[in-house]
Amino acid sequence: QPIYFGPEREENMVGLLVLGDELDERAARELSRVAAGHVAFWYGQELVRSTLPPDQERELAARGPEPVAKQDPIQVQLGPEPYLVTSLPLTPQAGPAVRLTVAKSLREAQAFIAQLDRLVLGLGLVAVLAGSVLVFIVSRTFTRPLDKLVAGVRALGAGDYTYPLQVQGSGEVAELTSAFGRMRTTLQQSQRELLESERLATIGQMASSISHDLRHHLAAIMANAEFL
Repeated sequence: QPIYFGPEREENMVGLLVLGDELDERAARELSRVAAGHVAFWYGQELVRSTLPPDQERELAARGPEPVAKQDPIQVQLGPEPYLVTSLPLTPQAGPAVRLTVAKSLREAQAFIAQLDRLVLGLGLVAVLAGSVLVFIVSRTFTRPLDKLVAGVRALGAGDYTYPLQVQGSGEVAELTSAFGRMRTTLQQSQRELLESERLATIGQMASSISHDLRHHLAAIMANAEFL
């Protein structure tokens, strides 16, 4: 505000009265805590104050406010660290603009994503290992006994009644194996009885034939004996 000595129309200005808030490092730190990130204040093209480390502050000053002179957040690489940066004008009137830039570090987010990736990878490996163990258990419990049972059926079809059958556990496969074993034993016993019956029938037929032949010869002998 201009200060005049006497009436303003005499234009006897003795000075200017300027009122404002000093933007020091403490104020920038407080605003940084509120924004949960680094802040930077621009006056025109000049970087006035920021809470960034010196190297990153110089790199941001070299970039100027134009790359981040919009409200939509963009990703900016400052040194070795990535930031999500947004900017907001504080003086809408004409003249050198005062602009506030807020930069949120993405290091923690990237570290969290990396940790999450490792966790997902670990869970995937655990799932694969658990699946392998489950497949092994299923194979031991169901597949192998079924293979043994199929081999026993094929051996029975080839006429082998002595193929060993292993009854493991108490599940349906074990019950089926036991039933097949009993059926095989019954079939073998029936076959033995059938062979025995056929053997007895053959012996009977042979005895009948011998008796017939013997009666034929005995009849001739008896006839000759009676003749004599």
